[in-house]
Amino acid sequence: MKPVQPGARLQHTTLCTALALGLSLAPVAKAVELDYEISTGVIHNSNIILSETEEISETTIAPGVDFTLSHEGRNVDLAGRGSARYLYYTGDTFDNEVRGEFSGHMRWRMLPERLDFVVEDYLSQQPVDILSPVTPSNTQRINILIGGPSLYLNFSDRTRGQFDVRYSRSEAEETAEFDADRLNAAFRLLHELGPTSLASVNVESNRIEFDNAGASDDYDRLDGYVNFQRHLRQLDLSADLGYSSLDVVDGDSYSSPLARLSLAWRFSSETSLEVSGSYQFSDAAQSLAATAIDPDMPIGTDIDVSGVIVSSDPYEQRRFDLRYGHAGVRHGFDATAWHERSEYIEANDFDNDNSGVYLGYTYRINPLLDLVASVDHQRRDFDVTSRLDKDTNYSVGLVKRFTRHWSARADLRRRSRDSSVQGFSYDDNAVSLSLVYRR
Repeated sequence: MKPVQPGARLQHTTLCTALALGLSLAPVAKAVELDYEISTGVIHNSNIILSETEEISETTIAPGVDFTLSHEGRNVDLAGRGSARYLYYTGDTFDNEVRGEFSGHMRWRMLPERLDFVVEDYLSQQPVDILSPVTPSNTQRINILIGGPSLYLNFSDRTRGQFDVRYSRSEAEETAEFDADRLNAAFRLLHELGPTSLASVNVESNRIEFDNAGASDDYDRLDGYVNFQRHLRQLDLSADLGYSSLDVVDGDSYSSPLARLSLAWRFSSETSLEVSGSYQFSDAAQSLAATAIDPDMPIGTDIDVSGVIVSSDPYEQRRFDLRYGHAGVRHGFDATAWHERSEYIEANDFDNDNSGVYLGYTYRINPLLDLVASVDHQRRDFDVTSRLDKDTNYSVGLVKRFTRHWSARADLRRRSRDSSVQGFSYDDNAVSLSLVYRR
């Protein structure tokens, strides 16, 4: 039998997911809210290969589509966001390609308040080699498909149980050792403390089996924790506290405290503050399934340099995030800071500290013209190699609206890396122009 290539498996999984979602929504298609943008853009990079010594300029034509869809019905809820770009490199520096991202969630109430079936899918572009510049030749599609039932048990007016079973399939276009089947079973006992408070006891069991047994070790993970939630008009709070154990098949066992905290404080309808932190076992698939697609990124060929390290090895994660947002009539401001410490369980080649800040600003010059600007800086320090990469990006642009449907955007961007390893520093300047039709 002819072997199936990794890219073919990935495309098959994504196609099956889209088909399953489409079939499930067929009876309620008219009730689905769909918003989309069709665009075409031209980008010129001064150093598209991100080389320290041999810069190559390239002009790319990038038609694409961005969309969001949602549906809230009696039997089906759906939420999704995605984008797709066809990148035509006029100088033939790279092969032309299609690049896309998708994040979707569907809940089917098979027996209302008794049995649900959930399907989720996460498609993203990630680096093949996190240590090399993230150019078009160093990217790959990652897809994670999750599905399974949730059973609800009512013990009293204020106490209920929930039993979740999830199967997931994770696949990488290039990194074959990432490909795996996962089975998760969770039991939750929930009790309402009051109209705004909820407490629960949770036990989750995971089994991860990799396709490439010679390169990746299967493992089991067990999490037990208590959760407390409080939801007020201006404040949302969720806290987990417990313990985790991780057993590598035919290998060692590990254990760690489990702690998670998220706090969202809405000062007003325009201003909010969000704080989150975690101390837990994690892995690349879990991290990618929790990453949302940014709908406000300009059209371009760049991949986020802070991308996930695509690996089969789980790690102990300590992470802290802080975000402040303000969306006023004339001024919009977004500030984010984070720090993450990752220590891998089996091999420590990629143990690292990753921290950074992001600042974004929008000024409405007039009802039809916006000025947008941003700056972000990231540091990633690898323990074993004593390598430190400092990445800085600047951008400034104008967004002009001609009508309710038509707009244009112009951006100037500069990205640079200062690496402690010779030959891995670079600078790149880019200008992009795009025309957008919005439904």
